[in-house]
Amino acid sequence: MRKMAMSGFGVALGLAIAGHALAQGVSPDLKGSYAPGGDCTKEPRVIIGDVLTVIAGGKSTRYAPLDACYSCAGGARYEGIEVWVTYLDSKKEPAYPMFRVNADEKRGNLVVDKNDIQTAPTPVRAVAMASPLKKCAR
Repeated sequence: MRKMAMSGFGVALGLAIAGHALAQGVSPDLKGSYAPGGDCTKEPRVIIGDVLTVIAGGKSTRYAPLDACYSCAGGARYEGIEVWVTYLDSKKEPAYPMFRVNADEKRGNLVVDKNDIQTAPTPVRAVAMASPLKKCAR
């Protein structure tokens, strides 16, 4: 019986650790505003903070909660700088498309792939069509 209890504890601990590894917050260096050519007077614009805000067509739309994947660009042993950021949908699943921050290993480059936008909200589709965006100067 004790062996069974320890085994159950090990499984629970493993699931807790795995869940933490999958659902990570956005690191401070990724936060900021991104716009065409890095010009934050232009739209569409993306602001990554505690929420993801898309400004398109003069309207601001907020998406939350956020999730960041630090190894999605290359697998478990990936050590590059590209991070995939997305918001969670009503089922708490990652929404598509992903916002690829530091895309293609270029710091400040934000890309939303056009091939995943069929079911995306209209503001997100606008960002995909305008990407890549560049991080705005502070």
